[in-house]
Amino acid sequence: MIESGFIESDQNQMRILQSMPKGDGPFPVYIECLHAPGQDGFTEHVLERWSDNGYAAFSHNLFHRLGPDAKGREAIPHLTDREMLADTQVLIEHIESLPNCDSNRMLVGGHCMGGRVTLLVAAHLDRFKAAADFWGGNVMTGKGENAPKVIDLVKNIKCPVIGFFGDEDENPSPGDVDTLDRELTTHNIPHEFHRYADAGHAFQNMLNEEKYRAGPAEDAWNKVIQFFDKSIGKAN
Repeated sequence: MIESGFIESDQNQMRILQSMPKGDGPFPVYIECLHAPGQDGFTEHVLERWSDNGYAAFSHNLFHRLGPDAKGREAIPHLTDREMLADTQVLIEHIESLPNCDSNRMLVGGHCMGGRVTLLVAAHLDRFKAAADFWGGNVMTGKGENAPKVIDLVKNIKCPVIGFFGDEDENPSPGDVDTLDRELTTHNIPHEFHRYADAGHAFQNMLNEEKYRAGPAEDAWNKVIQFFDKSIGKAN
């Protein structure tokens, strides 16, 4: 079940969504970094899938500085990497205050722009046991004045990374994925990438009938759950 609330970040009220497993915990934690459409039905679906698998799952509204109902297409040009990092740190501090959450077993992931944010926060915050990048685009950019490109930051990631990409995608393109793969390999960061020949952007989003691909979507779910469970030593 999805619950909604607010925590303060940068003198604003930032909306968070959470979905908790049944029982008392403490549960391992999954953070879903926001995708461009915002906290929509797909976000809720992702959180519920993780809570069904025994994770306390959270998502935070990175668009809060433009108002509670701001959408990604209007908000993204105004976001900075510094702000998104600060918002994620605030969420982590909130999670640390919850007795039913095990913040020592924390994982992070995201779809679309959330995949980029995942790499960004994993490169800055040494808190995660693993990270999952679902078709994160624009990793060759930095957001904000003098902000470094995310691709230049991934060398600082301290946890294993799993990635899922469609070969028909244009952002990230297959060439972008190759570049990210090489950068992680160069810096000896454990990672595994899965690419789907018959899929493009948003292939896991069941709300997008045109782009959704059931086979790759479920394959990616199975693989990321196994990857995360292994990363925290969770018994299946």
